[in-house]
Amino acid sequence: MENSNVNQVRSPKLNERPPRPSNNPAPETDPILNQEDVYKAAEALKGKGSSDVTKGQDMKKAGSAQFSEAMKKFEENVNLEKEGSASWDAGAVEVEQGKETQKEGLGQISQGIAQEEAGHTQEQAGVAAFKEALEKGNSAHEGEGAALTGIGEALDDERIADTFQGLGSDAIRYGLEGTAEGDKLEQQGSTAVEGGLVKEKEGDATQGAGIADFKAGQEKVAQGRQLLLESKNEHKEARRLEKEAKRLTARADDLNKSAAQKLSVAADLEAQAASKKEEASQLDAQAALNEAESIAFTEKGKNTSLLSQLLKKKAAIDQDAGMELETLPNFIGEGSAVLEEGTQASKMGDLREGQAKTQFAQAEGAEAQAAAERKDAAALREKASKLEARAQSLRSSASADQGNASALTAQATELQAQAQQKTESAETKEAQGTQAKAEGQALEAKGLAAIKEGREKEGQGISEEKAGLSDLDSGDTLQDAARDLKYQGAELVKAALGLEAEAASAQKKGLEDLGKSDAEEDAALEAKKKAFGDIQAGDGTEGAGWATQMQGYTTFQQGEASEQSGQKKQKDASVKIKQAKEGQKDASQKMLDGLQTVKAGEITQKKGEEYIKVAEEVVPYYVAK
Repeated sequence: MENSNVNQVRSPKLNERPPRPSNNPAPETDPILNQEDVYKAAEALKGKGSSDVTKGQDMKKAGSAQFSEAMKKFEENVNLEKEGSASWDAGAVEVEQGKETQKEGLGQISQGIAQEEAGHTQEQAGVAAFKEALEKGNSAHEGEGAALTGIGEALDDERIADTFQGLGSDAIRYGLEGTAEGDKLEQQGSTAVEGGLVKEKEGDATQGAGIADFKAGQEKVAQGRQLLLESKNEHKEARRLEKEAKRLTARADDLNKSAAQKLSVAADLEAQAASKKEEASQLDAQAALNEAESIAFTEKGKNTSLLSQLLKKKAAIDQDAGMELETLPNFIGEGSAVLEEGTQASKMGDLREGQAKTQFAQAEGAEAQAAAERKDAAALREKASKLEARAQSLRSSASADQGNASALTAQATELQAQAQQKTESAETKEAQGTQAKAEGQALEAKGLAAIKEGREKEGQGISEEKAGLSDLDSGDTLQDAARDLKYQGAELVKAALGLEAEAASAQKKGLEDLGKSDAEEDAALEAKKKAFGDIQAGDGTEGAGWATQMQGYTTFQQGEASEQSGQKKQKDASVKIKQAKEGQKDASQKMLDGLQTVKAGEITQKKGEEYIKVAEEVVPYYVAK
């Protein structure tokens, strides 16, 4: 079939930027993208261009007005910043003046501190002298008291000596009585120790018999545990055999299922072979219809190719305008929307181009399709033959699987019998082991009871021995105490005699010391009067220094108040400057926004003008029409 007309209407591919990828489908109501008539699509594009020209002009006017208003706000905030700077400078001067006043106050405080320290030093010297005189007076007074105390103590010592003589006599009498009581306790303790040794020996014998029974019980328990362990192992082996039998049975079931599946697949393959033979007959009939479709596809291809060129040029315009708008921060969203519109136009242009190629290819390939369909029919008949061969192979494999399943079932039955034998043997050993373990535990309990009884007897014997030893020890201790008591009584009598002699000597010395202390007490009183005068003079000097410090502190506070006032002015000025800078920043942003709006208007107007131009270029006779 001739295809010369088809080749004449094909257009070369346009040089354009690759569109931004998009997954969004074109709106179903779009009068350009979804229009299949190229003349109607060009008319819609020209109308959209006129609308964009008007929109761009309006945007330029609005952007210019916004820029002028923002410039006025910017100048107002510059003046506000200048006022804040002047306030800051005035506050700085006030801060410096306050610092100088504080220095003056600190100097007065230092002078007052020095004056206070001098008075304090004089006062401390007076206090030290007064303290020294006070100590001398106290020492003289204490001397008088000590002399009187010494005389009184000497009289007390005489009375104490009489008491010691009486106590010594009583101690000697009590010591003689304690010696007799100690002899009785020693005899009682000796008898108790002998009885305890007999009971301790009986307890050892009882424990020996209990230990023998306990060891015999342990051996019996060990025998039972061994039988139980063997029973456990045989149970485990029986479970293993049962598990293996189940595995073989499951494997046999799988093979039977596999055989059934293979037979089912074989039947499906045979059905597919019959279907493919029927499909081959239908392809022979379809080949006759393809030549009739070639003419219709050629006419559709001409219209679709022109429509593709129109959409691709629109996409290039949208791509340029969208990228320019995206360079303006305030119009990034609008730029993205224009780019998206261009992407949709490019996609639809590619789609229309592909549709045109498809339509031309369908026209050119109608005859070739008929030949291909006849070739496919022959291939289908060949596939049907292969499917029948595969079905026969699957039937043979299914028969082999059924034979293997029968063999595995026989092996599983044998393993089940072995598992039953192991289970019966394990149950017998389990019963024997349980009985032996119970008998051994009974012997262990009997032995432990005997050991406990022997330990109790042994403990009673030891307790009696300890009690006897305690009585022996108590008797010995009592005799030692009695001996010490008699010795202490003799010492008390001896000390009483010496104490009476010392008391007489102390009374004589106390009378002599009493006369010396009166003269020392009079001299100390004069020294305290002089020291008190020094204390009063130092206190006056210290008070004058404190007054000077208070005056300096007042001056310091005045300077501090001046500094704080200046700092507040600086803080207020900082707030004003910050507000002014923020106002300048906001005004600058609005100026920039206005400029961006003007630029966006220019881009939009340019896009509309190019839409109109493309609509008239793609279809030259559109204007005349």
